Amino acid sequence: MASVGASETLDFQDLPSCHYQPHFTPDKPDGTITRLRKSSPDIEHVEKNRSKGEALNMIRSTKRKGRRKSDGLLSSLCRLIVQHQIGLAANLLTLLAMTHIVIPRARYHTRKFFALSYYNPATANYAQGWDDLFFVGFWIVVITGLRAAVMDYLLVPLAQVVGLSKKKEKTRFAEQAWVLIYDSIFWSLGMYIMYNSDYWLNTRELWTNWPDREMGSVCKWYYLVQYAFWVQQIVVVHIEERRKDHWQMFTHHIITCSLIFASYGYHQTKVGNTILCLMDVVDLLLPVSEILESTFIGEPGTDIHAARKDT
Repeated sequence: MASVGASETLDFQDLPSCHYQPHFTPDKPDGTITRLRKSSPDIEHVEKNRSKGEALNMIRSTKRKGRRKSDGLLSSLCRLIVQHQIGLAANLLTLLAMTHIVIPRARYHTRKFFALSYYNPATANYAQGWDDLFFVGFWIVVITGLRAAVMDYLLVPLAQVVGLSKKKEKTRFAEQAWVLIYDSIFWSLGMYIMYNSDYWLNTRELWTNWPDREMGSVCKWYYLVQYAFWVQQIVVVHIEERRKDHWQMFTHHIITCSLIFASYGYHQTKVGNTILCLMDVVDLLLPVSEILESTFIGEPGTDIHAARKDT
């Protein structure tokens, strides 16, 4: 590039490549430039692109603000439900009980929430039907309130007693301990049902007399409450703070609920009872390992505790 003299002229031929040439025009016959002048078409093109870009940025910004606002409302609603699980469950159950007591004409419908439906006096067994969903809904509310009460007033204080100080650690301990309590009860009940059945250690009996259109009261109560528990787990993973394995757990709960619902509807409750007992054993071992890892194995001062603290 030629040096700029007192007249501040530039040699147009010495300008590098075509980067500058489309934007500046020489104003002397010998090809030198004394004043830089941008061509008007280029200015219009740049201004037009700039206005389009600003408009697109405004649209994107508006969409992001709308999403943040909707996410904020949803998060606030979920937080409100989580903080008042016990109160909401108690109020719903009280309202249902008062309706059943005060309004006699409503008892035909309200009793479906409290008692098993489709009783057959001739066989003293129960059939299956859509009214069973009322019973499932009742137990979803019961389990929600019971879980929150046990965690808040029993398991979280217990976590503090065993030496956990962080809120996240205490919450995780309480969740795993609740799963351990539930699975201990229902695995034992499932094994009791299977042990007293004709298909205990005899898999051929699983398919005998199919479809079994009636079942005992204990078996039906066990099956419907198990279904209510897993539906409630779907609610839990959405209203509580999301973790890294949110979608994996959500998929697991959807598949579990689908299998229980299908086996109940197609009268394969013998097979369902067997599978639930097999899977509940795994659900017993996993929370035990989580609890041991967070309390005894990872005690303060050990290498494991230090590694967990760093993460």
